[in-house]
Amino acid sequence: MREVDVEIYHQSKGAETTAVCVIIKDSIVWGASIGDSECWVFNKEFDYQLTTNQYRKPLLGGGEAIPVAFASFKVDGYSVVGSDGLFKYTTVEEIKGVLNTAAFDKISESLINLVRLQSGALQDDCSVIVYKS
Repeated sequence: MREVDVEIYHQSKGAETTAVCVIIKDSIVWGASIGDSECWVFNKEFDYQLTTNQYRKPLLGGGEAIPVAFASFKVDGYSVVGSDGLFKYTTVEEIKGVLNTAAFDKISESLINLVRLQSGALQDDCSVIVYKS
C-alpha cells in the first residue's frame, strides 16, 4: 500500500482516498487499511472492528499514507468492508439487524439503504462488500 500511495502521488493529480485491502482464506480475514473506511467481523458470539488501529490521515494518494495491517481468527459469520459513508451514518446494531434478517443477495443494498436519506440521496460516498463464512 505504501508503494501504491507513492505511485499515485507521483503520477496523479487526483484526490486522496481511503482504502481497505482484504484477503479471506479459510474464513480468516487479514489485510491493511488507510483512512476511515472499515472492516468488521460479525461472529455469532461477538463483533469486532479489524481496522480499529488504522490512521485516519494522511490518506492514500498523498505520498505519506501509513497503512496498518490487521488479521482475525477464524470467522463464523459475516465480514463487512465499507466506506465511511456507511459506518459514519449508521450503527453496528443496525448493521447486525440487516445481517440477521436480509437475504444474502440483498444485504449490501439493505446496508446502503440504512444510510440513504428520505430524498433517496446519500450523505457521502457509500460502498460495501459483505462476505459470509
